Amino acid sequence: MTTDTGMVERVAAAIAAAGGSDWSKVPKRPGPGFSMYQMYMGMARAALECLRTPTPEMVEAMIEEDTKPGRYFSQLMSDLFTAAIDAVLSPSKGEGE
Repeated sequence: MTTDTGMVERVAAAIAAAGGSDWSKVPKRPGPGFSMYQMYMGMARAALECLRTPTPEMVEAMIEEDTKPGRYFSQLMSDLFTAAIDAVLSPSKGEGE
């Protein structure tokens, strides 16, 4: 199995941005000692690992998306994945109350 470093870097960049850092200015070559690049990449991998097992809400969102007619399989898979992630990111009932 290969690693999709591109997606890991996209998530790492989002984590950096959320913390107020500019990903484009983070040195990408690992050096001796502490590395911001390695820290953000590790955080990104951890975040992506959490998505490996879908929650019931993610599965429900995929089932709802799957019932829409007229798409090719690759588009359907993309839409299912997007629906699942949208379910994760949408506010829960009662959140913040």
